[in-house]
Amino acid sequence: EVRAALAAATQVDNTVAQIDSPVGPFTPVVVSGGLAPYTFSVGPGLPNGLTMNPATGEVTGTPTATTP
Repeated sequence: EVRAALAAATQVDNTVAQIDSPVGPFTPVVVSGGLAPYTFSVGPGLPNGLTMNPATGEVTGTPTATTP
């Protein structure tokens, strides 16, 4: 079995957000190739109030604290 190579590119290098101000949606990493479906995660974690959709990699929310 031959599988296509997975490629990932950073879409957003750094995003500054204000506490209590909504952000996004934005997708910090774009992937192609490999075998879909993809699963996205972030580490270390996002600030409280922000979430990443594990199916799309999209980040949304309203930060309520600084980065952990």
